[in-house]
Amino acid sequence: MVKYKVEVDKESCIGCGVCSSLLPDVFELGDDGKCRIVEKFRVSDDESRSVGEVGEEKYADALNQVVESCPTQAIKVSKGE
Repeated sequence: MVKYKVEVDKESCIGCGVCSSLLPDVFELGDDGKCRIVEKFRVSDDESRSVGEVGEEKYADALNQVVESCPTQAIKVSKGE
């Protein structure tokens, strides 16, 4: 199974909500108004970044769409093992 590492740079995030509206299964806005990975996929989360691993192939195209749609390029996705 292909895993995707997803990282959100909270310092670049402006909290516009595009990510959570496009893919609410993976992204949400935290209490600080910044994007973060939902608990199901979250590996770590602090004030500067949120990191997760998504192991479901069904999200591949949607993850790419979120990366392309983020106005500040705060979200990065890379293929893991």
